[in-house]
Amino acid sequence: MLKIWLWPSLQLIHRIGDDNLFRNTINAAIWYAKEKNALIIVGLKPTRPETGYGYIKVDSELHASAAFEGVSIFPTTKFQEKPSLETAKEYLASGQFF
Repeated sequence: MLKIWLWPSLQLIHRIGDDNLFRNTINAAIWYAKEKNALIIVGLKPTRPETGYGYIKVDSELHASAAFEGVSIFPTTKFQEKPSLETAKEYLASGQFF
């Protein structure tokens, strides 16, 4: 039996502007977790350097599905908790962090 835990970050909930994309993201996460017996982390692409949040480093896109329009799945390679401002700027510039 697969147990699904959703732990929304209340600091970011206001950033969900597209209800359909949010639903597609959650549905894709549940589908992929079931299909691959995998742990899923849902992240937002940063728009500015931020030192108050952690960053998730991703590798090349693993899966994109027409069934979940606008959603991509990436393997993660690193989690960095609350980086310095300089490091956060580097992460943002790299395009590899959520």
